[in-house]
Amino acid sequence: MKIKNLLGRKSFYPLLGFITLLVLFLGSSRQIQAFTGAGHDDRLFVNHAISLVQGNWLGSYSQFTLIKGPFYPFFLAINYVLGLPLLLSQQAFYCLSGLALIYALSYFCRDRLVLLLIYTLYVFHPIPFGINRVIREGIYASLTTFVIAGSILMMANLMGKVPQAKVAVTHACLFGISLGCFWLTREEGIWLLPSIGLLISLGLVNQFRQSRDLKVLIKQSRPLILGLLITVMCVVGVAFTNYTHYGVFLARSELVSTEFKAAYGALTRVKSKSWDAYIPVPREVRQQLYSKSGKFRSLQAYLEDPETVKVWSQAGCQFYLSACNDYAGGWFVWVLRDAVASAGYADTAPQALKFYRELATEINGLCDSKQLECLPRRTGTMPPLRVTTLQALPHGIKQGIKMSLRLPNLNLQGQQTSMGDLEGLMLFTKWTRVPASPTISSIECHFNRLEILGWFNRVDGKLQLVGLPKRIVNNGEFFWKTTLPSPDLVKAFNNPKLYRSRFKLDVCCKTCKLALTDKKDKLLKEVDLLQGATHGNGPWGAYHLDSVQKIVPGSNESKLPEPAVIKSGILNWVNVFVYQHLVYYANIFALGIWCLRFILMILRFLPWSIIYGIATSLLVAILIRVTILSLIEATSFPAVNFYYLLPSATLVPIFTLLMLSDFVLLCRRRWSLNS
Repeated sequence: MKIKNLLGRKSFYPLLGFITLLVLFLGSSRQIQAFTGAGHDDRLFVNHAISLVQGNWLGSYSQFTLIKGPFYPFFLAINYVLGLPLLLSQQAFYCLSGLALIYALSYFCRDRLVLLLIYTLYVFHPIPFGINRVIREGIYASLTTFVIAGSILMMANLMGKVPQAKVAVTHACLFGISLGCFWLTREEGIWLLPSIGLLISLGLVNQFRQSRDLKVLIKQSRPLILGLLITVMCVVGVAFTNYTHYGVFLARSELVSTEFKAAYGALTRVKSKSWDAYIPVPREVRQQLYSKSGKFRSLQAYLEDPETVKVWSQAGCQFYLSACNDYAGGWFVWVLRDAVASAGYADTAPQALKFYRELATEINGLCDSKQLECLPRRTGTMPPLRVTTLQALPHGIKQGIKMSLRLPNLNLQGQQTSMGDLEGLMLFTKWTRVPASPTISSIECHFNRLEILGWFNRVDGKLQLVGLPKRIVNNGEFFWKTTLPSPDLVKAFNNPKLYRSRFKLDVCCKTCKLALTDKKDKLLKEVDLLQGATHGNGPWGAYHLDSVQKIVPGSNESKLPEPAVIKSGILNWVNVFVYQHLVYYANIFALGIWCLRFILMILRFLPWSIIYGIATSLLVAILIRVTILSLIEATSFPAVNFYYLLPSATLVPIFTLLMLSDFVLLCRRRWSLNS
C-alpha cells in the first residue's frame, strides 16, 4: 500500500488518536515526586491551588504570595475540580499542544506523513515523561508550543490563507489565550518574543508583497490585533485582581517589579575586594552596607543569624564550594525577601514594594555620593557581568545545545523519590490525585545503602555499579547519580569541560564496587565503596570520593510499581534508540541543511520558503533559551538542565523534520525542473 493512501483523511486521524492514546498509556502509572518543604516551588503552587479552590485567590499576603506567576496554580485548581490525575492532565495538555501545532503547520505543509512524524516525535519526547514534580515545567513546554502554533496561525491569517471569519476568530483566541497563559506562568517569557515577532513579520511582509495595499494588510491583521487584545486582557485581568486583593497592580511576580529590581540592582552594584561570580552580595559588602545604610541595617539580625546562614548556604554549597559559608546568587533573592518580612516590612504588598524602593534610593545615593565604592547604576536580578562570566558563557551554551540535540540517558526507569513528612505527602496526593513516590529513606534496600560525594576529572568518564546493568534498578540494587557543578575543578585542572564533574551517588549494592569507565564503557578503575573515602589517579585521570556515608534503611519500604517499570522501560528504549541515535544524527543533518540553505539564499541561488522561515523561528527560540540559561548558570545558579531546557528541547525535533521536509521538497522541484 502506498504511503499517501495509508495517510488519507480516514486513516490519518485514527493514527493521531492511536498515538495519543499510546502516549497517555505509557505516561500513566507514574507517581508524583513530592517536595513538601519546597516553599518557593512545589508547596507554593499546591498552597495557591488550595486557596483558589476555596475562593481565596492566592491566599493572604506574605513574602511568598507574589513570587511566581499564577497560571500554574490555576491549572492545578482546575485539574483538582475536574477530578483528574495531574500527571495525566499534563501529558494530555502536552499532546493537545502537539495537535494544535500540526494543525497550524497544515496551512503550509500538506504532507500528512510529515505532520504525523512531527506529532509522533513531539509527543514521545522523553523529557516530559520525567517531569513528575508539581512545578511549572509540567506545562511550560505545552504553553510554548501553543504560542508557536498560535503565531503560525496568525501568519496564515496575515497571508490570507484563512478566508472564514469564524475560523480566524478561533485562531485569534488560541493565540491570545496561549500567549497570556504563557506570560503568566514564568518570569522570563521574553525569550519567545523574537520568534513570535519573526513569524508575524513573515506574514506581514508576505501579505504586503502580494497586495501592495495597506488597507488589505490592515484587514488581514484583524485576527492578530484581536489575539493581542485577548493577551492584554488576560494579563491586565490578573493584575487588577492582584490589585483588589493585595493593593499592587502586578500580573506575574514581585521579582519583576520596578521596586524589587531596583533594590536588588543597587545591592549588587556595591564593589567587593574579593569578587565571586556566584555570591552577588557577599558578607564583606553586607558589612559595608550595615554601617552606611539604615534600611539595610534593619535586615542584619536575620541575614547574619548563624542558623539562617547555615540553612541557606547549604543549598548553594552543594553546587559551589565558595558559597558554603555565604549566600549563593540563586538563593539570596529568597533570603532577602525573608529578611524583609522578618523585619516587619512585608505585612502588605505596598509596604514591601515601598521598602524596596526606599532601599534602592538609599544605596544608590550612597554610591552616587562616593560613600561606597560601586559599579554604575543598574537594575534587575542578574548580577553584574564580568570577564570571567563571559568566559564561562560559551561552555554553558555548548552544553545546552549538546543536551538539546542529543539527550543522554534520562533514567526513566528510576524511581524519583519524594522529600517531606507523611502529612505533606498526603496533601500532595490529595490535591494532585496522584500517589506520591516514597521518600529516600523508604526505598527498599536489603543490602548496603550508601551516599557518596566526590568527583571524577575525566571529561568522557562514566560511573557504574559493578554487576548492575545500565538499568538503575535491578534485583534490589539501585544506582542514582546526580551531577553537580564544579567550578573548583575547572580552575584546578584548567579545563572548562570539567564544569559538571562533581557527583552525588545514592546506591543500594551487594559488593559495592564502583567502576570508573570511559564513554565506551572500558574499565579504567574499580573502587571498593565499602572502604570509605578514598582517591586515586593514573594516566586515565583522577578521582576523589570526598565522603561515603552509610544510610540506615527505613521501616516504611516501597517498590516502584511493576506497570510503571514496564512502561518507563519502553520509554527508556525509545529515548536510547530513537532520540539518542536516529534523531540526534537527523538533528545534525538538519542544522547543516539550514546553514547551507541560508548561504545559498544570501547568494540568491535558492528562493525563500515559508517552511524555512518557520524552522528558523524555532531555531531562534532554541538558541535564545539556551543562551539565557547559560547566562543564569554563569551568574546565579545551575540552570542548564532538562527542567529548564524542556520548552526549547521539545522544539528541536520539529525544527529537524521541517528542515528535512523543506530539503526533500526542494530536491523534488529541482528534479522536476531538470526532467
